[in-house]
Amino acid sequence: PLKVGNSYVYNKYDLWFNCNTNQLLSKYKIIITDYIQKQNGKWYYKFDGWWELFGQEPPSWTYQRIDSSSMNVYAYDSVTNGEFLLDSLSGDVNTYFNCQRLNSIRPFGWYERIDSNINIFNSLRAKRQLQCSFPISSGTYYYLVEGIGFTGYSSCELGTGEEYILRGCVIDGIVYGDTLLTSDKQISNTVPSVFSLSQNYPNPFNPNTVISYQLSKFNFVTLKVYDILGNEVATLVNQKQSAGSYNAEFDGSNLSSGIYFYKLNTKDFSQTMRMVLLK
Repeated sequence: PLKVGNSYVYNKYDLWFNCNTNQLLSKYKIIITDYIQKQNGKWYYKFDGWWELFGQEPPSWTYQRIDSSSMNVYAYDSVTNGEFLLDSLSGDVNTYFNCQRLNSIRPFGWYERIDSNINIFNSLRAKRQLQCSFPISSGTYYYLVEGIGFTGYSSCELGTGEEYILRGCVIDGIVYGDTLLTSDKQISNTVPSVFSLSQNYPNPFNPNTVISYQLSKFNFVTLKVYDILGNEVATLVNQKQSAGSYNAEFDGSNLSSGIYFYKLNTKDFSQTMRMVLLK
């Protein structure tokens, strides 16, 4: 269901001990922000805010379109000014395709199974499971659900990995599931004169604390938390926001005591501050 304004919220988990779900790492919000004609004459929907895989934003997920006659899903290639096949909404089970949705280097994948009656958001829908292989690990899957779209991704090798699970979405103005990215709340729409990031309160904290920040104009905002080694442990905000003042609550229940850093980043402003989790 491609339409400007549709949005999706995913939870990211790590997988441990025979690929079992371990803990929630972060949350991501994806928004279809534009419908644009590219130089090849075709029209594509633009996706903003997608998570980073393999160290870079997947270019195949930035601009997509669906061919109404074949139900093939295509992505725009800015290098060749052409397009390539991502997958198909009508592909038959056990047929093969170039799995460029996850990797454009020697891509290979197949339509593994179709379940006709999966309960998602209290309705029964058809679900397609697609698997990608070398050079990605053999345990790499993603899922497409009728009337919803991309609902998940998982990759696990030698017992460990990661997965993204759709927790909620807004499609054609209808809300499904939980679409709150975090407990991030706008507390004032008065336009501040400058960007700013405040010290969290309380600090030290156990296990919850509130991080306040101000935006002097509309921006795409990320607010992330890192451990003392620089590893990302949580994404609190990852979306476009209007000018105003905001509070974001951080829950450190799944983390050990220690020093952490939180970083606010926009196109026009970036700042990092220190906080202490003391259990």
